[in-house]
Amino acid sequence: MSARAHPLEIRVHLIDGRVAEFYQPDAAMARRTLDLISPERIFAEPHVLVAGRHSLSAFLSASVARADFLCAPYPDWPFPGRVTEIRETPEEEYQRHFQQALEGLPLTERESPSESLFVTIGEIRLIGGESALVEIHAQAMSRIDQRRVVPALFRAPSLHYTLREGGVSFINTANVASFVFSPAPPETPGNAWLASRMSRGGRS
Repeated sequence: MSARAHPLEIRVHLIDGRVAEFYQPDAAMARRTLDLISPERIFAEPHVLVAGRHSLSAFLSASVARADFLCAPYPDWPFPGRVTEIRETPEEEYQRHFQQALEGLPLTERESPSESLFVTIGEIRLIGGESALVEIHAQAMSRIDQRRVVPALFRAPSLHYTLREGGVSFINTANVASFVFSPAPPETPGNAWLASRMSRGGRS
């Protein structure tokens, strides 16, 4: 994580590929801004508003793909369901996990989840073509709850994950085109189509 010029920097990614960038130089005001954010409400209003000293920017919430908050520290926002952590993962790590899953290879001992933890690598592809590669940790659960972990992610109004560069990104799930998880959850959702993915370099 590189040193930043400001306590808080914000990047608003739109579905047309444009990115608007903002900064907050005052640490107290940065903390106040972060305290206003709720994963359940961040994209709930018709517009996302960013107020600066000399301007007010308004973005149609339906046009926002994701919002990055580059800062440290940040609030301990809750995750949906039994998910305990979602963090950004490198491209090479995603590709390696995906190939292992295609070839039926077991995870290494370091990567194998304990009996109390389920770990998967995922690609979240947004409308407009941008992707986020993440590692998801979830608590062990009953067979019924295992079927619910993926739908819970789909239904959440936003998904947030920690960024490798420091900070948190909130994805607007209304603008998610697809999810890919590797390995798949232990229990297949009951309404899933049963077919295996063809190998195309891991990413669709």
